[in-house]
Amino acid sequence: MRATVSPCGHTAPCIRPAGFLIHVAVPGCPLQQSSIRAAGRPPTSQLSHTWHRDTHEGRTHLPRLPGAQQAGADSLGQEPAGEEPAGMQQLESKTELQACPTAPSTSTDSDSDAEATGSSSTQAAFELPQVPWGRRKIFQVMMLWMLAYIIIGQVAVPMGLSVLGIDREALTVRGHAVLHLFLDLTQLGVTLLILWQCLKKYKPRSKGLFPIRWGGNWPLVVLAACMVFPAVDWLAQQSLVWFPVDSDNWAMYMEASLTMGDWITNVAYFSVVSICAPIWEEAIFRGFLLASLARYMPAHWAGAATSLLFAMCHFRLQTFLPLLVLGMVFSGVFLVTRNLLPTIVLHSAWNVFVLCRIGW
Repeated sequence: MRATVSPCGHTAPCIRPAGFLIHVAVPGCPLQQSSIRAAGRPPTSQLSHTWHRDTHEGRTHLPRLPGAQQAGADSLGQEPAGEEPAGMQQLESKTELQACPTAPSTSTDSDSDAEATGSSSTQAAFELPQVPWGRRKIFQVMMLWMLAYIIIGQVAVPMGLSVLGIDREALTVRGHAVLHLFLDLTQLGVTLLILWQCLKKYKPRSKGLFPIRWGGNWPLVVLAACMVFPAVDWLAQQSLVWFPVDSDNWAMYMEASLTMGDWITNVAYFSVVSICAPIWEEAIFRGFLLASLARYMPAHWAGAATSLLFAMCHFRLQTFLPLLVLGMVFSGVFLVTRNLLPTIVLHSAWNVFVLCRIGW
């Protein structure tokens, strides 16, 4: 008996009993064929047979040849009945140790697998539930929200004040605070109404969208994110230098209200910046828009696009850069926690930070 190497790189025993050449096929090697060729005869299809393993009975047998050929084969030296051929025993020991075709494993392959696993786990950490709506629904919701945002602030309220005979410029500090509170409460209600009317048939909450969870370690994430507030505040001050503006009525009225010590005014402004605005802004931008864009692009790119629109929708050049940075921080917190509550709390914390800074 001698050993030959199969085309897939595995060693297979060759048995030469009395003029026959028997090539043993290794299971799983498609390039190798087994045949029995008698001496002096061409390897025709009638003489080509497969020596196979009966997996159910656990023994190896050679298919019987037709007629005189089988008699010639029987006259050769055969293994005793009930015992496996020696070649097949060696074959079993080899096939247990080798798998065909398999390239030898290297440390480079292990490192590549580890890197791929780490990359996939990082991507999975930022994955969001896939939204069941498409581009048309995204466009519809954002256009309705934008129209409502403009109409409420630029059309409905001025017309209402005009009908009531109220001069907006003649309002007191308390009057401006109450007006801002009314505007934000209206915007909050309209935003939630648009989202509910447009998305209710999809049952988004049951699919894990707009997630609100009180448990978890998200307070630590919020505290860590608050560390960027001084840097964002510095950027906001620099933006006023880079893009000067004659006056900021909203900041002026808020500063006057905080210094005069009117508790109604202070409660009104505090409610606007810490409750109303964070809820409806995070619901539309992080809860809806970011999750919707993540269906068509990687989550981090969806967060960047959402942050850009978030900064643009405030319609002030002086606040564009700081709001862009804040939007990216809010989006990052949402992607890390997969929870809308931390972004609302963080948004509220930033607004209170600005409120306190103006008051001091």
